[in-house]
Amino acid sequence: MHQAARIPHPLSGVRRLLLLAGLLLAACSSAPKAESEFFVAVPPGHFSTYAWLDEENREQSDRDLDAAIRRAIDTELERLGQRKAATSDADLIVSYSTEIESEDRESDPYVTGHVAEQIEFGILSIELLDVNAGTPLWKGSTREQLRISAVLFGGVTANQFSPTDAARNWNVEPRVAATIASLAGRL
Repeated sequence: MHQAARIPHPLSGVRRLLLLAGLLLAACSSAPKAESEFFVAVPPGHFSTYAWLDEENREQSDRDLDAAIRRAIDTELERLGQRKAATSDADLIVSYSTEIESEDRESDPYVTGHVAEQIEFGILSIELLDVNAGTPLWKGSTREQLRISAVLFGGVTANQFSPTDAARNWNVEPRVAATIASLAGRL
């Protein structure tokens, strides 16, 4: 019996190429970029326990974010072999802070439908203090886009941004993991 040769569909190669390009873009943009610095040299294995610097003055709207950040930091420190302890027994004190910055960016109205947008960026900073020395040990931070908070429609005469209802996305777990990654093998 004679079999006909199978001819590939001309779009199959294009589909594969588009899928590959999409996967590469997703891989490149998924990891937050973190910066960190040690303030003193530390021999590995020097620290084994940590406690939180208590900050009871958080506002009600920040409590969910606070809980998520603390859970993520606890998880990452435990992965590095650190154990949570009472403040009196801890080698390290952990604290963090958040800050929101806003930037205006011009847009292409033919692509976006608006001429400018206000973008909120969230800065998450984590600090470790050496209890025995009483000094800062390490600080790490990330700055990532949280949301587009407002857009400006119209032409040159438009002068007022219209707020969006987009929620802030802190993307806590990947940000904390990227920030604390520099501590691996260093504590």
